[in-house]
Amino acid sequence: AHRDGFFRVLKAARVGQTLVLQRLDGSATYRIVSTAIVEPSNVSVLAATTKDAITLVTCYPFYFVGSAPQRFIVRAEKTPAGTSPAGDGSRVASGEALTGDDGDTATTVLQDPE
Repeated sequence: AHRDGFFRVLKAARVGQTLVLQRLDGSATYRIVSTAIVEPSNVSVLAATTKDAITLVTCYPFYFVGSAPQRFIVRAEKTPAGTSPAGDGSRVASGEALTGDDGDTATTVLQDPE
């Protein structure tokens, strides 16, 4: 997703924050485990993991005019079912709704850790 829209909230992403992915069929909670700035040619950040995780990729710098020279990466691991992630539940930023290829809508919300 583009940094000027849905993923603009990622500029506030920090390790330890909670990322809540909300979809029409329910929601899933993830804990941000890493962020990185990489060159566009570095696709190693998309490598499969043994954990249930998501990787969010957007252009960087966030306010760059034109074709951004780098990519901002957020890796988050799913929290176990039935557990509440640490944090006070305050929202750092909330995303806009996006419609995926399957017609489903998803929203991401970042929350501060305790």
